[in-house]
Amino acid sequence: MSVPLVNNDDAAPMIIERVDISCACTRVIDRPERIAPGGTATIQVCTTPNAFNANATVSVTVHGRTSSAIQAHSTLDITAVVPFSGWPASAIARRDGGFLFVEVAPEYVAESLIAGVQAFGRGLAAPLGVEIRGSEIRIENTANVQVDLVVKFGSEGDAVWSGPVFAPGS
Repeated sequence: MSVPLVNNDDAAPMIIERVDISCACTRVIDRPERIAPGGTATIQVCTTPNAFNANATVSVTVHGRTSSAIQAHSTLDITAVVPFSGWPASAIARRDGGFLFVEVAPEYVAESLIAGVQAFGRGLAAPLGVEIRGSEIRIENTANVQVDLVVKFGSEGDAVWSGPVFAPGS
């Protein structure tokens, strides 16, 4: 998630001293050290796997100062969104032929928050074929075995979640 910042001081840069987050379900993965006079910047925040069970409102407070020693802070509420149904215990999928499809939350697709996926069939030596197709994770499961999914989040796979995939009614 991107949290926008604006330096309203046209004469002095803003130095970012710290960023406080109200929930362990998110963490800062990238932030600027300073914002040019009158400039804008963003702080990148990602969810922390297994740390929350439902969508959560998170307060992000940015503490900074300008070179003229004016203290500034700004609080913005953002929503931490679960990446898929079943989170955090499992991934819920729908079965279609020899494939399982896990629907990914639109926010994760729009901001490219999934860096990679792997799938493993229990009792199989080789990994299963898996890919991200639009808003779904598509898992090849022609052997019809129990599947474990590994998802890497963030632009560089900063956080990893793993767990079983369940397809109700199959």
